[in-house]
Amino acid sequence: MTTGAARAIGLGASAIAACGVAATAGGLARSRLRRPTGEPGELTEVDGLTLHSLVHRAGGPTVVFENGLCCPCTTWSWVLDGIADRYSYVAYDRPGNGWSGDDGKRRSAREINELAAELVAHYDLPAPYVLVGHSIGGLLGMSFAAAMSHDVAGLVLVDSSHPEQLVRSSAQRDSMPMVDHAMGALFWRTLLGRKPSAPAVSFLDDLPPHQAARTKSAMERPSPWRAALREVRTFYAWSDELRTATLPSSLPVAVVTAGQTDVGDSKHRELQSELAALSEVGSHVVVPGADHDGIVMRQDDATHVIDAIEWTIAQSMAQPQRTRGV
Repeated sequence: MTTGAARAIGLGASAIAACGVAATAGGLARSRLRRPTGEPGELTEVDGLTLHSLVHRAGGPTVVFENGLCCPCTTWSWVLDGIADRYSYVAYDRPGNGWSGDDGKRRSAREINELAAELVAHYDLPAPYVLVGHSIGGLLGMSFAAAMSHDVAGLVLVDSSHPEQLVRSSAQRDSMPMVDHAMGALFWRTLLGRKPSAPAVSFLDDLPPHQAARTKSAMERPSPWRAALREVRTFYAWSDELRTATLPSSLPVAVVTAGQTDVGDSKHRELQSELAALSEVGSHVVVPGADHDGIVMRQDDATHVIDAIEWTIAQSMAQPQRTRGV
């Protein structure tokens, strides 16, 4: 709207100034929502989106990582360093997270799985695949393993969400409105150009220093919080998809549980044990003192995730190849 047009419909000087401020603010907001530059990994176009991945080729099974809520793929840094000499891997940013672009769409778990499958195909990473999912990423790992079981060698669930946790755990159910509010507040805070509050990103301090700094920088933008808000509101739909999914009974499943998560939720250990029981070849390790984020992002705790990946691959290699796409 031009100044002349504003005056023609009766806007005064203060209103005209306010329009200019709003337009400037809108432009800044749009710029903050753009995909950031300076990505540490590789970029590729998938389904019309620019997706960012950390990719490593070393032969053997390919380990595919699904991040927790709002977390960039760099949050796996300790784990990636621990397996790089033995296995290929891809850790990627879902739409809106880290250094990936965003189109604002809500996607089913199956649609997210298809993005991941296109990435491993694009980078020519060999099957079989071991899915590793943290928190809400565990739901996506289970969905991938169920839908593409012929190419999947194993599943590692790291303090994972459970498809029925909002039905059976009052602590989890009661916390959802607070999580929704927190993600929304962080979105608006960063959209207005303010940094996230220190507690909101303090868990990143346990990453290797160079990764902690770049990951915090990525999370100073509004897109990860908008994406997190979208995923929180899609949780029920993803859970419903998992209720009808079936994993092969012989698929190795390793569950790594953060001991501190049990403190605030008496149902957590029970639900985690059920995840390990999804397979006849299951393992469940509880890490005392580990919290929900630190189990991935603290170096000492991350060794348990590395051990779970090793166990899963060893169990898979000991099985006949009938269940694997090789």
